Amino acid sequence: MTKSNEFLPINSSYDYLIANSFLHDFSITQALSAAFNIQLIDLLLSQQSLTVKELVFKTSADTQGMQYLLGILVAGNIVRKNGNNVSLSLEFKRALSYRDFIEAQIAFANLVAGDIVKFFPLLLESSEKFMSEAALFELFDYSRAIEFSEDNLAFTRRWMHFTTALTRYEGKVCGSHHDFSHYQTMMDIGGNSGEFVFQLCRQFPNLHATVVDLPLVCDIGRGHVDKHPQGNYLAASTRINFCKANALVDTLPGGYDLISFKSILHDWPEPAVRQFIRNSVSSLRPGGKLLIFERDLIDPAANNTAFFLLPMLLFFRSFRNPCLYEQILKEEGFVDIQIDYLQLETPFFLLTAVKGDSLE
Repeated sequence: MTKSNEFLPINSSYDYLIANSFLHDFSITQALSAAFNIQLIDLLLSQQSLTVKELVFKTSADTQGMQYLLGILVAGNIVRKNGNNVSLSLEFKRALSYRDFIEAQIAFANLVAGDIVKFFPLLLESSEKFMSEAALFELFDYSRAIEFSEDNLAFTRRWMHFTTALTRYEGKVCGSHHDFSHYQTMMDIGGNSGEFVFQLCRQFPNLHATVVDLPLVCDIGRGHVDKHPQGNYLAASTRINFCKANALVDTLPGGYDLISFKSILHDWPEPAVRQFIRNSVSSLRPGGKLLIFERDLIDPAANNTAFFLLPMLLFFRSFRNPCLYEQILKEEGFVDIQIDYLQLETPFFLLTAVKGDSLE
């Protein structure tokens, strides 16, 4: 087993994290959310600068409201004021390259904030007590991703929007640190919208991927990866298939070079983790690899007070030390286990293991 306690070196795939610098403070984040909603950000994007009077005329805010909003946005380095002229800061313009990520983070944190205000003492008592009351866990009701109805489809699409926005950028980071060019086929279990394998297939043109997930997730995912009609987007989407299955109990297709679990295992208790891994073994070819890309334990001594981190901090009991996965994989007959660590907004790890001869 190879293990490095040092974080892997950062590269350009980490650039999206600059967006988080505008989402640390609650008031600034709410001001930014309002600025998106009243089209102020789009107005300033389309013009080099506008006066306060022009912004009032073009939005729903009155003069006092606009002045108040701009004061917070200036404090957050989102806009600059030069006399009566307002423009976006250069730093925020760069961050807007990741607008989908910013807006998803805001929406997710705002959803969680109400649960924290109401039920924080329950969270400290036990996850079960908190989950029984929190609206967040009603959002992630996977039982509604099985049977088709328009309500279930809309419900499932909502939480997939959050997870897809995060995965779009985390997937690029994973692809920058692991060489997927050695694989021709991979299966991503619990692969959600297919965004993870979509990013990998764009980067590695010989890779073909299968996404395993629940029926409505696969339906939405198929539409998601097919929505890009040109260039390497099209080439990537045609190399992605979806398999509607329950990966805990169903027999999965086989012969894959790689099986991945990206940000799924923390959702499940240890017995289910073992079952996921056992059920995936027969899908790997001899000598094939298993890859786990997950958040590491959250250090309670670290500075975890940023507003945008609220959704992740709710899972402080769920994120695990990778050594637990390492032990399970050893017990299940995997060999050549390697663990690398990454520092994103919270620590991640990238674990790979080879299917041992005893599993053939």
